[in-house]
Amino acid sequence: MLASYGSLLCTASYAAAQHGDRHQAIDLIQEAESAARRLKGTRPANPGRRHFSAANVTVYRIGVHHALGEDGTALTHAGRVRQHELGTAERHARFCIDTARAWEGQGKPARAFEALRVAERRAPEEIRRPSVQTLVGSLLQAPGPAPRGLREMAVRIGAPR
Repeated sequence: MLASYGSLLCTASYAAAQHGDRHQAIDLIQEAESAARRLKGTRPANPGRRHFSAANVTVYRIGVHHALGEDGTALTHAGRVRQHELGTAERHARFCIDTARAWEGQGKPARAFEALRVAERRAPEEIRRPSVQTLVGSLLQAPGPAPRGLREMAVRIGAPR
């Protein structure tokens, strides 16, 4: 029950951030962190299926801060993620994709591409999502030379070029 509550808080926080409501987004993600702390040490009903954890709340923080236009803060949270605690290849890919968005927001297309390469190795189906295709297309349009291998990735995932 607490894990479901925490997951809902994360989703609500991200939605608030997408709508520009910083105060609500931060309050909700802090409550999700509190839920994760309370959950730590309890025995999961289905140990192999728990997706709500402090590490996953931190992944949500990356997306929340990116949506709020705070990519430096998003990257600070990315540096705090304990990747071995993410649980699934899909969660690890989500972490990488959200981090790539923050790197792109900081004007660092090469760093963004590196994060996407890791996501592709972990869960190739995740980078074929339309939002990631758009991100890759945006990286191709960034000033300066495109990172080596980016055009090939764009072709593999069907990104606009």
